[in-house]
Amino acid sequence: MARWQHSVAEMDQVAFYKGNATYVDFFPLLAEAMELNKNFVATSGIDATFAERFTTYRRNQLMYAGTNFLYTLRAVHPKEEDMPGFYADFSLNALDNSLLEYPEGIRLMGLLKTSSDLALSKTLGARPTTAVLLENNLGALSTDALKGEMILLSAKALKTYDEMQVLKTQFLEEIKRTGIEARFDELMLSKASLAKGETAIPFVFEDASGKAYSLSYFEGKTVYIDVWATWCAPCRKELPYLKELHEKFKKNKNLVFVSISTDAVKDYEKWKKMRNCMKSLRRIRTLYL
Repeated sequence: MARWQHSVAEMDQVAFYKGNATYVDFFPLLAEAMELNKNFVATSGIDATFAERFTTYRRNQLMYAGTNFLYTLRAVHPKEEDMPGFYADFSLNALDNSLLEYPEGIRLMGLLKTSSDLALSKTLGARPTTAVLLENNLGALSTDALKGEMILLSAKALKTYDEMQVLKTQFLEEIKRTGIEARFDELMLSKASLAKGETAIPFVFEDASGKAYSLSYFEGKTVYIDVWATWCAPCRKELPYLKELHEKFKKNKNLVFVSISTDAVKDYEKWKKMRNCMKSLRRIRTLYL
């Protein structure tokens, strides 16, 4: 094991600390590490589970070292004929769920995704759409857990909320099956940028009775949205003024007041109790984020 760590440290030293190092310096060290991994013999009496995990760790570590080197800026980059044969095994097809336990796992997937995207673009003679690239990459992965992470990686590369909405529509079945819909939606919202006159971001929240409301429920009305939390002192001080505003416009049937709490799930009961105790909120739709 000590020899393995020394081999990896030597690769890192050349790859990232030796000035002007190129593939000429790095490939021999990577080849040596590949051979060492191939002939690695675990210490007698070592725990079987540890031995298995260390095997997958070494494989992921080698793939990461090799691909990360290629996509790091260098003075000279290798041509296709300079590439060692084992690079053909550094691909999305080689991944399994052990990747998700590897510290640089998602970054490794991203690097292999880049290689896959470049290869497909070269084959087709032009860069395909995000959907085509994603379909190709999903086909190379063996588990739903990996496919879910690939969908998220592809989504992160998109620049706008609308682009992500299109991608979600195209891959909704896969998004639901892989269990990443909540993470996808959170990422999608992070890309939303609203300006005056643009359509608001849709949402669905529950009120104190558990009834769900979506923004579309108030379609055609002007919606005043107040965001607060039980732990926010300035927010609580504003509540009487919100009540005053509500009283002023309560006869206006086209104006709706909505108060949304950002309290953590663990504070739900605290929020509910405060909401019930504060008369200023009783005639205002109070929703829980």
